[in-house]
Amino acid sequence: MISASFITKPAYRLSSPLWYLAGIMAVALGYMLGQMPLVWVQMQKVKAYKIGVADVQKFLETNDFSILHIDANWGLFLMLCMFLGAWLAFLILLRIQQIPLLATITGRNSFDLARYFFGFIVWMGLTLVIEFIFYINKPEVYHWQFDVSAFLPLLLIGITLVPMQAAMEEVFFRGYFLQGSFAASGKIVFSLALSTLFFSMVHSMNPEIEKYGFWTMQIYYIGAGLFLALLALADNGLELSMGIHAATNVFGSVFLKYEGSVLQTKTLVEQKLENPWPMILSFYLCAAAMWWLCSNKYLFNLFDALKQKQKKDEPFSTGMN
Repeated sequence: MISASFITKPAYRLSSPLWYLAGIMAVALGYMLGQMPLVWVQMQKVKAYKIGVADVQKFLETNDFSILHIDANWGLFLMLCMFLGAWLAFLILLRIQQIPLLATITGRNSFDLARYFFGFIVWMGLTLVIEFIFYINKPEVYHWQFDVSAFLPLLLIGITLVPMQAAMEEVFFRGYFLQGSFAASGKIVFSLALSTLFFSMVHSMNPEIEKYGFWTMQIYYIGAGLFLALLALADNGLELSMGIHAATNVFGSVFLKYEGSVLQTKTLVEQKLENPWPMILSFYLCAAAMWWLCSNKYLFNLFDALKQKQKKDEPFSTGMN
């Protein structure tokens, strides 16, 4: 039984939970500043091609960069700059608050790369198996679109910047924010729920919400957010969650995209997705299988993790006073 995790007893302690609110605002500011290159390029294209309001609105709803005459790989890079801005702001924030980056990621003495790659490889494998089953059942909805000149730059972006983006979301939502929620409430179930809802609401602006419906996609986002948060709590670190999140986004940006996806890139395969429910249900099936594999390999127990409570008399170790 674990006595505490990096979420309930991080290797630092701020003098007030309000410092976490300042941190959230700083990351949001960095994210917005990171959008400036994309906004600038959009404005130049709108001006150069005299693109109308209707087309701009369509782009905002679909993330289809071809509408603005922007190369898909260049557009993906510009989108990921938002997360570079968020990372920069987050690192500056940690420096000001005197928080080690590792303390927001794991309770171990170092980042466990083996765990990260286990999460990435196994989740990618499960995803490929499920997608192959879907393909056998309905091959006509899959369209092969391999273009080597577009794919190679996309692959480079996929193996470098996409994992960075996934890591930022994990460290922010399942690391720093979850730690702050617990520091403020002392209740792990409430903290998990708040982190999950925050994650799902942020993703409610994605194009698939418009195409498939708010509540339909929220069932996916809430499930994904809660699964990754519980995994981080029980395993005392974000390594598995980071690997799973990175595998999901690399698969969706490099190998297979579907209509309405937030990542509209020149993937190897495009799927015409008319009904999102098989995808959502398959996620829950994969999550159950992944939990069983991870809990047996790394010997963690969810119920022990959920029993953790805040000890009000614990002294502050590091951080702002």
